Amino acid sequence: MYQATGGIVGNLIALTRNNVHELEAIERLSSFLGTDRFGALALQLAYEYPVKIEEPYQSISKLHHSSVIGMSEAPFEALRVVCEVVINRAPELLRVLSYRCRHESRTTVPHGLWLALLEHAEEDMYLIESTSSRAIDGCLPPDLADTCRDLIAKNQAMLDQNFLLARKHDGLSASEAVESLIAHRRVAHDRGQDAVVNK
Repeated sequence: MYQATGGIVGNLIALTRNNVHELEAIERLSSFLGTDRFGALALQLAYEYPVKIEEPYQSISKLHHSSVIGMSEAPFEALRVVCEVVINRAPELLRVLSYRCRHESRTTVPHGLWLALLEHAEEDMYLIESTSSRAIDGCLPPDLADTCRDLIAKNQAMLDQNFLLARKHDGLSASEAVESLIAHRRVAHDRGQDAVVNK
């Protein structure tokens, strides 16, 4: 079992030189599987992982320059979808600033889910390939991946921010606005909607 080795601030774990080997392992896994299969594996983990509101979370930046530690585009985009899935499953995560402030260049996932990906990266690659192929071939509900990617395409993160700003403009405090957003997302999830927030 992996232990957290990155830069830890409270429950936040950042990518640093101390845990860059973890990033490299996940990058290798993504490269081996290819975009679709890695995305399917990550999405399957996102739905199977028991989300805990109080657990540490891994902050991931998108690679823009070799001088800054970040994840390449394909696996980063897969983990952006994972972030939206876990928020959809547990809207209370929006109380955490790192989840609320996700955007096209930075995302966040539960640290335990990050470790689960690392454990897969250490397994036999052909076993991993078989597992992820089954995920694509029907282990996940039909159209689930498309529904989750819609949260990225519709920029759910920005819609959440706009919702918060509108509620603050209505006179709510920052914490009250967050709780209002959580309630709205929870109702949308319970109704089986895609949790797109409208002002």
